[in-house]
Amino acid sequence: MSLTVPHSSAAHAPNDLNVTSLLRRFSYLAGMIRRIALFLVALLLPAALHAQDVDNVVTVDLVPGWRTADGTHMAGLRISLAPRWKTYWRAPGSAGLPPELDLSGSKNIKDATLHFPSPELLEVSGMESFGYHGSVLIPIEIAIAEADQPARAKGQIEIGVCDTVCLPFATEFDISLPPEGRRDPAIVSALLDMPQDGIAAGLGPVTCRFRPDGNGLQIEAELPISTSLSPRAAVIEFASKDIWVSNTRSEIRGTTLVNTADAFPIGTETLAIDRASVRLTLLTDDAVFDFQGCQS
Repeated sequence: MSLTVPHSSAAHAPNDLNVTSLLRRFSYLAGMIRRIALFLVALLLPAALHAQDVDNVVTVDLVPGWRTADGTHMAGLRISLAPRWKTYWRAPGSAGLPPELDLSGSKNIKDATLHFPSPELLEVSGMESFGYHGSVLIPIEIAIAEADQPARAKGQIEIGVCDTVCLPFATEFDISLPPEGRRDPAIVSALLDMPQDGIAAGLGPVTCRFRPDGNGLQIEAELPISTSLSPRAAVIEFASKDIWVSNTRSEIRGTTLVNTADAFPIGTETLAIDRASVRLTLLTDDAVFDFQGCQS
């Protein structure tokens, strides 16, 4: 089941914009501006200072990994950071850039999927973010064209790193992925550190409500919780990269955790939402849970 919010010139009429709608739009624009500004500042730093800072705070390499029983190749993106520095999860929050992997120069590789370990709740420049500090290894599951043949991973990795300033960092890689590679304990450990399936853990289901708001919409994702659960933060995501989503606001109402976010289309005239593509990640004091899709 999907919901479509059509583009309408009436949505821009002054009488149709109440104060709440205006504030949400401002929040949307402000979030985008903050993120762009953080990295424009980094790009405007003197080149020598920029290079020196990045070299001192982060090292990135690709771990070759092994060929799995189903014919894919499990490799790893290892990021090591200097003290106090942070890098970002797939949904970074108000500021920051998620890791971007470019495999355009590779051979015998069809596609790749990043499997992100459970994120931490971070604060960067006074804004709530999600990511990692110290070091993190992100498993990469690579689809191989010919499973019994060697593969070559060649391309570029781009990440964002932050402390008191935020810096973009990109590096190139070119490594062989032989079919006889052995299981790497560090990659296995990172796979075990992924968020737990919330439904399998006995939580949920997630129910969603959508309210049109001009060209976008507001989503409320509700999750029944017990008194033993201590929620710290939540993140609402959509499968489409053409949808911008605000930081998620959470509050407990009785025995229900209500998670609210605003969504706007990027470069499109309509916002089509498939309920099955809605993803909720819940960070608690003890664990991180993942919920895929709205049950109703």
